[in-house]
Amino acid sequence: MNNPLAIFRKLRDLYLRYLDSPFDLRYADLVRERRQLLDRDCYLWREPLIEPVPAYPLCGLDFRRVAHELLDASWGAQAADELGDFIACGAFRADLQPYQHQYRVFQQSVGARRDVVVTTGTGSGKTECFLLPLVAALVHESALWGAPSPRDTHWDWWNHYTMQGTRRSWEPRIPQRAHESPTTRSAAVRALLLYPLNALVEDQLIRLREALDSAPPALSKNDPVVFD
Repeated sequence: MNNPLAIFRKLRDLYLRYLDSPFDLRYADLVRERRQLLDRDCYLWREPLIEPVPAYPLCGLDFRRVAHELLDASWGAQAADELGDFIACGAFRADLQPYQHQYRVFQQSVGARRDVVVTTGTGSGKTECFLLPLVAALVHESALWGAPSPRDTHWDWWNHYTMQGTRRSWEPRIPQRAHESPTTRSAAVRALLLYPLNALVEDQLIRLREALDSAPPALSKNDPVVFD
């Protein structure tokens, strides 16, 4: 079933048989003539256009080694290793190698702090081209965050209420980051993602949730790298 021509022929036959079933005719000659009229290119189907795409070259290193190669001098080996741990939670599989263009994007955007435009084809890993630098910036910044204060016992205020007869009296709303003071993590918009298509953003949201809401890795000293 991996043969695209075989898949095309099977789908074409399915559509033709579907038309023969609910729209059957009394005369077999008319059925054959209708199928001959429909079973032609540009009518019910189009001849498949197959474009071979060459394999994108790999950079020869897994992402952890990429992080060390590009960031050890500026961030330090420990910070680069923590980035590799966090990326492996879902942003990029630890057993895969980035493509060469992904390596160059990371090198220019994170290492050289330059703006980057990626114009590679479909399936070339453009998601990682923006996701890896974004996560790297968040992880690097989070190293400067202090530990937040303990959460209020009623932080999930929507689950706390008292009953007065048949009416509920809800607890006052508690902001979800009320336990964070400006000295531990300043409030800010740290990334803005713009998408041209709703279908694309739905697919990307899955990747973002997997990358940023996975089980926390065993990081070294303080444990502030949680992007909720």
